[in-house]
Amino acid sequence: MHGVILSHLKQWVGERFGAETWDLLLTRAGLEGRLYAPIKLYPDEDLDALVKTASDMTGLSSDEILVDFGAWVIPPLINMYRAIIPSHWGTVDFLLNVEDHIHEKVVKMKNPDARPPKVRVAEIEDDLLQLDYTSHRNMCALAIGCAQGVAGYYGDRLDVEEQRTLPSGSQRVILRVQRGVGQAAAGAA
Repeated sequence: MHGVILSHLKQWVGERFGAETWDLLLTRAGLEGRLYAPIKLYPDEDLDALVKTASDMTGLSSDEILVDFGAWVIPPLINMYRAIIPSHWGTVDFLLNVEDHIHEKVVKMKNPDARPPKVRVAEIEDDLLQLDYTSHRNMCALAIGCAQGVAGYYGDRLDVEEQRTLPSGSQRVILRVQRGVGQAAAGAA
């Protein structure tokens, strides 16, 4: 797992549950004293342990935590990489280009050993997107949250209309974009 995700998870935990919660979460997850640098890779098991432990501590499901964190983390990531994201993009453009433009050009370029999920998005009709998520991590809820975070960043909303597992093991999610019904994030185009 990329350190930028884990370092932002620390910020999210502090915002949602209080700054003192992070150290307790690390301890209960068996990761006491662990520090996450944004530029390094860490075992996927760290995120798994942190999410499961956060679920146990809060009563929220792992999927609820991943969706909320995914939506929260996108604005800071977009702002971090603003220089390489075309200013004319909105929700649909961003999601249609996430695999080639973000995962391949940002994540893999910075760290060739990174193994981001494969997120393929197609527009199957106006404002109706099909997101196919393939990963050894099995964190489709994080991808859904991230997609919702993109929509929120651009002042739109995404609703999950359907979700199912394909015979290949990939997750398919049908998302409807509702344009202009959300509050755009500061700094959004």
